Amino acid sequence: MRNQRKVLGLGADTALFAFLLVVCVGCERRQGDAESSSGKAAPLGSAVAGAPSEAAPKRPPPDIAYVVVAPEISEETPVVNRRLPTAAGRPAFLRADTVYAAAEDLVPILSPGARVSLSNRAVVVNARKLPVNGLEQNGAVYVPVKAFAREFGAYTRINEVDGSATIWPQEALVYWKKNGPGNAPVLIDAAAEGLIPPRSRANQP
Repeated sequence: MRNQRKVLGLGADTALFAFLLVVCVGCERRQGDAESSSGKAAPLGSAVAGAPSEAAPKRPPPDIAYVVVAPEISEETPVVNRRLPTAAGRPAFLRADTVYAAAEDLVPILSPGARVSLSNRAVVVNARKLPVNGLEQNGAVYVPVKAFAREFGAYTRINEVDGSATIWPQEALVYWKKNGPGNAPVLIDAAAEGLIPPRSRANQP
C-alpha cells in the first residue's frame, strides 16, 4: 500500500511539473510574439526578413568622352575619342537614367567661351534661354549632357549599361558623314534627331 502511495505521489508530482513546463513555454512564446509586434530590435546577429545582407555598392561617376577630328594622329582614322576633362569636385552623375555634367566642362568642346547660368532652372547661354533645365550642385551649374549638347548641334551616344556618354560635335558629325561609312549607327541616330541631313535614297545600298 505504501509503495502504491509513493507511485501515485510521484505521478502527481510529474504531472504537475509537466503542466508548469507547458505554461512557462507558452508564456515565453507570447512574450516573444509581443516583442516582435511591438517593433523591438532583434538581437545582434539575428537575421531580419527582407533586409539586404550588405549595403549596395556605390556606382562610380559615368565617363564622358568627345570625338575630335585629328588627322595628325591617324590619316586612316582621324576621328578619335578623348576623355572630357573635368574639374576636381564636380564629377558627372546619373539621375533618373539621365547623365548630368558641369556646364563649364562641356562648354569648351561645344561653344568655347560661352557663359552658362540658370534662370528658374532653365539653362541660359550668353543671355539665350535654352529649352533645357539644369540644376546647381557643388557650386556649379549642371546640365543634362544629351539635351545640352543637342542645342549646339552635337549628338550624344549614351551607353545604357554604365551610363557613359560620347559626344559627337557638329564638326565630327559632318566629317564622318562625308568620309565615314554611310550606315554608321551614329550617323543614323544623328539624322533621326535632325542634327545632320538624312542620307539620300540614291546613296543607300
